[in-house]
Amino acid sequence: DGTEHRMASRRGPPGGRYRSGRARGNVADDSLPERQTRRAGASTTEPGRLRAGLSALHLAIGNAHFEVADALLEAGANPNAAGPGWTPLHTMTWVRMPGTGSNDPAPPGSGRMDSLTLVRKMVAKGADVNAKDETVQSAYLIATSEGFLSLLTATLENGADVDSKDSYNGTGLIRAAERGHALTVGVLLRAGIEIDHINNVGWTALLEAIILGDGGQRYTDTVRVLLAAGANPLIPSQQDGVNPIDHAQTRGFWTIATTLFAAIHSDPLGDPDAGLINAAIANDADAVMLALRAGANPNAQDADENAALSIAARPAYQDVSRLLHAFAGPI
Repeated sequence: DGTEHRMASRRGPPGGRYRSGRARGNVADDSLPERQTRRAGASTTEPGRLRAGLSALHLAIGNAHFEVADALLEAGANPNAAGPGWTPLHTMTWVRMPGTGSNDPAPPGSGRMDSLTLVRKMVAKGADVNAKDETVQSAYLIATSEGFLSLLTATLENGADVDSKDSYNGTGLIRAAERGHALTVGVLLRAGIEIDHINNVGWTALLEAIILGDGGQRYTDTVRVLLAAGANPLIPSQQDGVNPIDHAQTRGFWTIATTLFAAIHSDPLGDPDAGLINAAIANDADAVMLALRAGANPNAQDADENAALSIAARPAYQDVSRLLHAFAGPI
């Protein structure tokens, strides 16, 4: 039907619509030497030639020679050079995806410097974490969809625009929700991102997690984190007017449907903090969601000074533990 068509067209090949343009544009299934050349930025229309506009910094990063890249930066290389349609920071996001597209096999690289160290050096030299490439993606946006928490943190610490939109008028939260990156969703919510933004397909982050998810653990976690933070469970998909709970039921995502039902129909909590502690003791992830949604302090403690996360630090309490970690971050 129409929904399935939209899903197929938007997700595309493995990695989906949010894969870096580098991996998508330079895919080659021919000999290893040519793949290695294309990894460095070869033209896809003129085999054997590098794509016009590539800088030495692009090439060093594309081949994971991070110490060479650092030396180039120190010598004055422009960290925002965008001659080929993307910056060196975009190239770095692609190199962090080994085994995909033309990054398969991943570059062997050289030296001992890790990618995040170089990212921080690039930012210190003026690299723009909000610069968008020819696919309307920035390093920040790519970090949200790929679940690169360390890279996302680095971009947020250095001026990332949390309200930035991609080519679908989607936020980083929508991108993360589509992939079921619950921890990334939590980071973005704590950074103040708009929770119920609707993209040009007509979907919120909550709808993306349901419509484009598989109903498994990571998508259930994502739905719970969004609802705990106050996502509206009644906003329908704009093109067909179908509510999130109906989308979940149609797909047989019964755990998610139950969670949505709780968010819609549960009575208000008189004491959210006490509700959170009791829910943690009962190992009830949906009740924990409701307490947080009602404003419970995730650091609330019981009479013995046990916090909810401490109570949930048992093997059988993993659903509750994951929700609290994603919602509140390091406690």
